[in-house]
Amino acid sequence: MANQRAVVSVLEQHQQEVISLVERALPSVVTIKIHRPASTAVEEDKKTEPGNTEPNEKEKNLIFAGSGFFVNNNGLVVTNNHVVAGAIGGSIRVVLHNEVEIAGTIVGTDILTDIALIKVNVADIPAEKRSFTSATWGDSDRLRQGATVIAIGSPFGLANTVTKGVVSALDRYWSSLYIPYIQHDAAMNRGNSGGPLFNIYGEIVGINTAILSMSGDNAGISFAVPSDTARRVVGELAAFGRVKRGYIGIQVQNVTEEISKELKAPSEGAFVTDIVAGGPAHRAGVRKDDIIVSVNGVVVKNIRDLLHAVAEAPIGTAIPIKVWRNDTVITLYITPLERPCEMDDEIPAEPPTLPQLPKENE
Repeated sequence: MANQRAVVSVLEQHQQEVISLVERALPSVVTIKIHRPASTAVEEDKKTEPGNTEPNEKEKNLIFAGSGFFVNNNGLVVTNNHVVAGAIGGSIRVVLHNEVEIAGTIVGTDILTDIALIKVNVADIPAEKRSFTSATWGDSDRLRQGATVIAIGSPFGLANTVTKGVVSALDRYWSSLYIPYIQHDAAMNRGNSGGPLFNIYGEIVGINTAILSMSGDNAGISFAVPSDTARRVVGELAAFGRVKRGYIGIQVQNVTEEISKELKAPSEGAFVTDIVAGGPAHRAGVRKDDIIVSVNGVVVKNIRDLLHAVAEAPIGTAIPIKVWRNDTVITLYITPLERPCEMDDEIPAEPPTLPQLPKENE
């Protein structure tokens, strides 16, 4: 009996800790509504339902809901890019935890990480209802499989919904070569996109972004952009309205067993298949069939490593790049340019069931 009471006491303490965490976190979470013009809704309706040309009352005020959270006290709100992508020609409304609804404007977006930054005018919030708080970033690198995580968002528009789960896997490159997703099993549905994922300390360790499901509804496989990735992106969006990434002008693929055997080359690295004439790599002396093994001191084992190393390299500054060529590793010096924004749509997805990455432009 004593042991049973002890167990109950521990469970009650844990439950109270979760409740306290949620109470502290809720004021930082928002619901995001996108109001689009009726004409836009009608055109999309025609595409999906041929012959149906008359808008109904719902279509005249079409709303897409998502979630988000405050990252400072000046009205900056983080969400997913795909949540606000439909706002062109329409309007964004941000609903606070206490049901206060105010207008929002886009500060910047990043397609590659599916992150967007919105700004609301804090002065538009009545003083007596200005109770929102700023969320605190946590360290996603400290997460481990099995760790408890808590999600708050607006599934199906149901604001302030709390779900709990565990970290199922880490570094899950699911739909982007740029994002080492956190996979977790906290229930996610339509409307959770852009909402925060908290650790047991009430810190944000991820931005809930996608689910993997045959039906489109919760199946226990959810993905969040790690806070360590998101924090860097949000900082650049706040400063520049975009994310600045390096570009060196090459096309690469992973080193396959066949390539390694044929060239008697290393089994890891990024194999250069093409070079942009006049680009940074071309000017630095990189050649086709080179194997890049290091960029600016960062070891390159595959395409992902190369993308991250180049993206984070200082733009306009010469950096060392080591390549394997004819049984020898040589060092070249390359000056990255800023990656053109129009290239962002060229990044291929990596389905979770495919172990081999596709070719990538860099």
